[in-house]
Amino acid sequence: MARKRQWELLFGLLLLLLLLVFTVTAYAQQTGSPYGPPPVFPDPQSQARDMPPDSGAPAPQQISTEQAETQIQDHLKSEPILKDADLRAKVDDTSVVLSGAIDTEQQREVALRVAKSYSGERHIVDKMVLEKWREPNAAK
Repeated sequence: MARKRQWELLFGLLLLLLLLVFTVTAYAQQTGSPYGPPPVFPDPQSQARDMPPDSGAPAPQQISTEQAETQIQDHLKSEPILKDADLRAKVDDTSVVLSGAIDTEQQREVALRVAKSYSGERHIVDKMVLEKWREPNAAK
């Protein structure tokens, strides 16, 4: 009978050990073991799809070369600081070329600002010359 009692104790200890392993495993799954899978971060692509489109600004529109040239010329003439400047704007599909005579760097900045405002995606080329640097024989 002693032998049977030893087997019962051994079997009881084995069941107790299995119960302990099962309990520790279940607890680790609930609390997040340090050796478990890493946390999942949200996908930035999916966040962008879930957000509403920006309705504040209209999409940029490319205007024709003629329209751009007309708008730039008209606004160059309407700027008070540029009234004495002799400026021309030539527009093509990829660029706006500003040329002519100016008296100050402030006039250059205003002319460039006007050209950028109406150029769309075109590159601005500055060929303006300060009046004091123009050749004496150059016509106004």
